[in-house]
Amino acid sequence: MAIYHLHMKSISRADGRSATGAIAYRAGIQITDERTGLEFDYKRKQGVEHSQIYFPPGEQESRPDLLDRSKLWNEIEQRETKSNAQVAREIEFSFPHELNAAQRIGLLNAICRSLADIHGVVVDASIHKPHGRNADARNFHAHVLFSTRRFEKGQFTEKTREFCKSPDKEKDSEQLLKRLFGHKSATLLWRKFYEIYANKALEKAGYQPSLDHRSYLERGIDQQPTIHEGAGRAMSNRGLESNTVT
Repeated sequence: MAIYHLHMKSISRADGRSATGAIAYRAGIQITDERTGLEFDYKRKQGVEHSQIYFPPGEQESRPDLLDRSKLWNEIEQRETKSNAQVAREIEFSFPHELNAAQRIGLLNAICRSLADIHGVVVDASIHKPHGRNADARNFHAHVLFSTRRFEKGQFTEKTREFCKSPDKEKDSEQLLKRLFGHKSATLLWRKFYEIYANKALEKAGYQPSLDHRSYLERGIDQQPTIHEGAGRAMSNRGLESNTVT
């Protein structure tokens, strides 16, 4: 049976992180951060099955140069001037293990194109496959990194306030509510959308749709939720400490 897992987080300079470093690791590439001069080299990283960049509808033609990840993420970094700026956001989700490679890409496309369309952001996603000693063969998952600003007419413009923990719905409330489809937060919205898209992918592949974004408590199930180990398992296998694997 497919297991539900979706997590959303921010990439922030306040945490000592950069969008360039994050995408270099997720896509398994080498990038030099032009703002800091730091080089991130993950060309030897194993387990990257597929990577793809998505633009809002009609915008890819406005800046084809940004299909180069180094140019894309350096421009995103340079657009932010604050030392503690959030420079990217990320949705991480698991693929139902029943899906094959083509079906995983189909599900990734559905989610990323909707994300770029609804919020007007540039999305850069990678599928990671299980690898290494003792890897769980079912652990196919996606890292979906996207800009914190909308991309319009070839430029990064306003911040996507709907992704704030407490969106200000009094300001520009009509547009904000439209993008959230009535949900209280973007996290709740994309937990629901992932359920819909993943269940459609399962049905199309000939399986029973079994994913539910609601917690066990919300469904009246007396059971402790499991923890998605993800990178924590790989760290544990290398003898490193992880807060998800003991």
